[in-house]
Amino acid sequence: MTTSHRFRAIIVGGGPVGLMAAHTFYRAGIDFVVLERQNVLAVPEAGGAGIAIMPNTLRLMAQLELLEAVEAIGTHMRPGTVNGGWVIVHRPELMQLLYGALPDEIRQHLFPGKEVEIIQTTEEGVVVRCTDGSVERGSIVVGADGAHSKVRNCMRRIALQESPKAAVNEEKPFVATCRCVFGHTVSPPPGTNPGDEWHMHGSGISSLLLAGSKNTWFMFNQKLPQPTRERRWYTEISRASWKRLAMPNAHPRLQSTTFTKRKHLAT
Repeated sequence: MTTSHRFRAIIVGGGPVGLMAAHTFYRAGIDFVVLERQNVLAVPEAGGAGIAIMPNTLRLMAQLELLEAVEAIGTHMRPGTVNGGWVIVHRPELMQLLYGALPDEIRQHLFPGKEVEIIQTTEEGVVVRCTDGSVERGSIVVGADGAHSKVRNCMRRIALQESPKAAVNEEKPFVATCRCVFGHTVSPPPGTNPGDEWHMHGSGISSLLLAGSKNTWFMFNQKLPQPTRERRWYTEISRASWKRLAMPNAHPRLQSTTFTKRKHLAT
């Protein structure tokens, strides 16, 4: 329970952003709790593509004394479109690093298996109720639960309750114009070097390849017949569909590469 005079943050989402927020509050000496919907945190074999860490975030990593460790697991991409260069890391490895860098006693503030059901505001702060019946009380809620955020939806609902004419975002704010196949290779394609970046563009389709020291990440985007606000995951990708969508538009060094089983197709 939270008293009225003690500041406490409730972080919703235990991904990279939520764990970075945990490090920030820990360093600042602010009480916090992290609520993660998944039943586990920082699983080594978890899926996920590469994460690009831009210069502004690298500066934050340095302030949190995490930069050296991040650079050790990532690859510095050659400066080009971003001033000062940037670092790409594999998402599961970044998650493990951020989780492992927290002291044992601070990890006790991280709770997996906590799916937020509703957020309420009170005179003293906020109340977060989870689907398992548990309740967290605090001063603020930090939404770190991704693009399709439950926190955002709750904020929208609260704003409309207080003022039906409030300027709020659409209930489904994001418009998708493409579907995307993404994943990573089990080893760098022949002829590529860490830091290589390849872009290819065609009629209604594009591809991207980013070469790291241990992994190479790829992405193929195909324009949809019509834009959509609906989120869709394609759970099965047939070999024929994969070859028809991706291979004709891939860089030659990628066409003969062995891929992991973690290919995903989504809008």
